[in-house]
Amino acid sequence: EHTGRSSFISKMAVLLPSIHPLRSLLQFSVVASCKVRAILLVNTIWGTFMATALYFRVSGEAVSSAAAEGCQKAALPLLHCVVISVISGVCASAFTLVLSCLQRRHIVYSADWSASRRFWILAWWRVLDVIFAVVSLVYFAGCVCFVGVFLAQVSPRDRDAFAIAAMVVVVQSWVVAPITTSIVLAVAASAILSRSQW
Repeated sequence: EHTGRSSFISKMAVLLPSIHPLRSLLQFSVVASCKVRAILLVNTIWGTFMATALYFRVSGEAVSSAAAEGCQKAALPLLHCVVISVISGVCASAFTLVLSCLQRRHIVYSADWSASRRFWILAWWRVLDVIFAVVSLVYFAGCVCFVGVFLAQVSPRDRDAFAIAAMVVVVQSWVVAPITTSIVLAVAASAILSRSQW
C-alpha cells in the first residue's frame, strides 16, 4: 500500500533491485534454484558472445590476423556493433528460454497419489535435470571454444569491434534492460493506481 502511494522514483527504486538479473540470483524461488538461474544467466551471456562472433564470421566482416596490410578494413561503426549485440542477445535469449523449459516445476498436490506415481514424477524431473545439465554444459563449452577460436584468428580491429559488442551486451543485460523494465512497470502501476482512485 505504501508503494502504491509513493512517487514514480520510489516505485522504480523498489522494482529495480527486484528484477535485476544479478540480484535475482540471491532471491529465493520455489520453481528454480539459484544454481539453475546462474547457469541460465551465464549461458545467455556466452550465447550472445557466440552469436556476435558467428555474425562477424559469416558476414565476411572479420579479417584474418594473417591478412596483408592492404586487406585490412576500416573500423566498424559503433552503432553497427551495438545493433549486432542487441540482435545477438535476442537470439541467445530465445535458446535460453527453450533451455529453461527443462527446469519448469509446478507445485503438485499428491495426497491421493500412489507411491509409484510419485516415484515416476520425481524420476522424470531427475531425467530433465540431467538433460538440462548436459545441454547447458555442452552449450557453454561450445560458446567458449567458438569465441576463443574466433578471437585467436581475427585481426586486432575485429577484436576491438567484438569487445565493444561484448560491453554492449553486459550493459544491456545488467543496466538498460532492468531500468527499462522497472520504468514500464512503474508507469503501469501508477496508471492502474490513478485509475482505481477515480
